[in-house]
Amino acid sequence: MQLVLVLVVLVVLVLVLVVLVVLVLVLVMLLVLLPLLLTHRCSQVLTFSELLSSDNSSAAEPKFAPVTGASLVFGPHDDFDLRGTEDPRVAYDPATALYYMFYTCWAKNGTGSLCLATAKNPTKSQADGGGWVRHGAPFSGNHKSGALLIRDALSAPGTPNYLISGAGKIHISNSTDLLKWDLGPLFITKTLWGNPNVEAGPPPMRLADGNFVFFHNSWGGKGEPPPGYQPAWVVLDGKDPNKILARAPESLLTPTDRPWMQGIAPYTCNVPQVLKGSRTYVP
Repeated sequence: MQLVLVLVVLVVLVLVLVVLVVLVLVLVMLLVLLPLLLTHRCSQVLTFSELLSSDNSSAAEPKFAPVTGASLVFGPHDDFDLRGTEDPRVAYDPATALYYMFYTCWAKNGTGSLCLATAKNPTKSQADGGGWVRHGAPFSGNHKSGALLIRDALSAPGTPNYLISGAGKIHISNSTDLLKWDLGPLFITKTLWGNPNVEAGPPPMRLADGNFVFFHNSWGGKGEPPPGYQPAWVVLDGKDPNKILARAPESLLTPTDRPWMQGIAPYTCNVPQVLKGSRTYVP
């Protein structure tokens, strides 16, 4: 009888120990994963996928090669970008044969920062023995969305490069060193049709007349009516990109223009990012 009692006690102790171990493991997992689960940022990694359809065509939806594990070229690597890397904007410098990428790194504490990385080959990761090299944040504080304008070989010696950046308000900065930047003055703060918020888009592109076209996003403030995000453009002086020569009088499009923008089947994979309440947003 005493032996049976001892065995029962031992079994109970073992079960208690197992439960405690499981609880400790669950607690550890929650402490590690909870910061990631609580964040609203979903773009944890950056991938490179080849464009399969013809470029510069609006006749059909763009088609890309499937994203696989081999497509991954950039992702979180420490507490500074633990919650994800997103919003990549890439510019190529023919003088150094380097690609410059400004992107948003979301830190463990939820702070978003504009960060910079360079690569000789943007399709490879550091795990491949090459790929992107991180250079940290050019500015301190919560800043994101950077579009780099690299002046070409035809520009006069000492001509600065430009970085157009920011979400909410857009700044313009200049530097002759592509790795060193100081945040410049406000540049674009609203649209001509009244949207009070703007965000830098892709790097400016050269036009046939030598000027540059720069695309940026915009959206309304509190109490503003739908449709939400609305892209716009400005034309920058080719000799002095600090000067805006023309601005979009109205939005280029609205989020309801295309089924894939609304998350309508078969484009349903990003519905949580597209639909918010009664508003429709472009991811």
